[in-house]
Amino acid sequence: MRNGVARADKQSRRVVVALIGTAFAQDGADAARGQWRQIVNHLRPHAKKFADLMDQTGADVLAYTSFPPAHRRKLQSTKPIERGNGEVTRCTAVIGIFPTTTL
Repeated sequence: MRNGVARADKQSRRVVVALIGTAFAQDGADAARGQWRQIVNHLRPHAKKFADLMDQTGADVLAYTSFPPAHRRKLQSTKPIERGNGEVTRCTAVIGIFPTTTL
């Protein structure tokens, strides 16, 4: 989503976010892929490079839709990854250096 919005011009960013959001709001994997395809076809005349990017990344972006609905909510967020990275950074700042196994 961030990469797509970064490639859109300032006037159309809200429209791009709204369009892409409709694909994420679909219930099933087939519906999400169909909506993604419609968005690409809608944007192609206006932003060919962006539509090509969406073509290339569609399978990766919508991969989470193949999981059960109960798991999707956790997969949509990057908060667990950011939390883990923050913990590593905090520990590194406190410890400073880590011991090596070689002597």
